[in-house]
Amino acid sequence: MKIRLLIGLCAVVAIFAVAFMTYQYKGSQASFAQNCTASPDAEVDITIADGTLHSGLQSFAPGICYRFVVKNTGHTAYDFIIRPPVRGASTRAHSTILAQISNLAPGQTQTIDYAFLSARNGTPMEFACFLPGQEKTTMALPLFLAK
Repeated sequence: MKIRLLIGLCAVVAIFAVAFMTYQYKGSQASFAQNCTASPDAEVDITIADGTLHSGLQSFAPGICYRFVVKNTGHTAYDFIIRPPVRGASTRAHSTILAQISNLAPGQTQTIDYAFLSARNGTPMEFACFLPGQEKTTMALPLFLAK
């Protein structure tokens, strides 16, 4: 009887986990980044090209809602994420992803509205790019959070 109850509980937890993951990764739009409660306070242009990643701003204040305007000017699609840097093997699987745009096609522009939490003050962060479906970082750009 206890085993059946435990199996049923595990099944319910697994269903909720799959539903949550499906919601987070739905489509190719920005995800994880809907934490701004108001209109963005500042706009930051980010350009991805084959082999280069550029941001108009690399120092950020916590609690400010930033609109990141991410444009792919290269010839290859990329996944763009905001995360703390990963030491050693810099893979997506080992990342704490804070914001993401999946499969940004060449010539395409998408936006993410995101506010860094004050709990991350002074924490190193980075913008990173991956080739869709790949695990290794293609490009990374450090960014800084004010203390």
